[in-house]
Amino acid sequence: MPESIEEAHVYAARRLRDVMHAFMAHEQDPSALIAFATVLESHVPVLTAGPLIDRSGEDWAASRGNGFVPDDGEYFANDLRRPFSGAGNPFSVPYDVQRKGHRIEAKVVLRPGFEGAPKRSHGGFVAAIFDDLAGYLLAQERRVAFTAWIRVDYKAPTPIGEPIVYRAWVDNLEERKLLAAGDCLDESGQLLATCKALFVTPRDLVPDSPA
Repeated sequence: MPESIEEAHVYAARRLRDVMHAFMAHEQDPSALIAFATVLESHVPVLTAGPLIDRSGEDWAASRGNGFVPDDGEYFANDLRRPFSGAGNPFSVPYDVQRKGHRIEAKVVLRPGFEGAPKRSHGGFVAAIFDDLAGYLLAQERRVAFTAWIRVDYKAPTPIGEPIVYRAWVDNLEERKLLAAGDCLDESGQLLATCKALFVTPRDLVPDSPA
């Protein structure tokens, strides 16, 4: 069983994800759903009893600008509460990000809750993974920046339940701008989508920048 608070977060989040995807993938008996919802409702006071998590802007920016950058072939540390890939976040699609030369890569499996058309991922989740993955590029460049725009060109359906390899790299760097590019492929190497995205650092987060 989990021993640390971090391990407990990951363990509980994994179970919640299993429940949510089972909920979306199977027909449910109404009485079973009501009984299940009643159990969940009884746990809400327990989960909300503790203080809110402190996410002050300055601490967050400092952690992003001075975080761990892995060597070539190694993996980035997983921020457990990261919205789209944190292992301790029940809303996430957990994946590990590996540094490979000038690129970063992640193998992702999208489960039933992300299905749009039959057996295909909803395109919004494909775009969200690109956006999240590019955040690791920002970490690699030790930059704090935010998405200005993102464009995804869909080349083929992104399947549910199969490993997909996402790749991203820095296309161009300027003082306050990082242009990222990326693609994703299925196990056979078929190109499923490509991406371009621009990230901009606010002036107040640029060292020695005039107000």
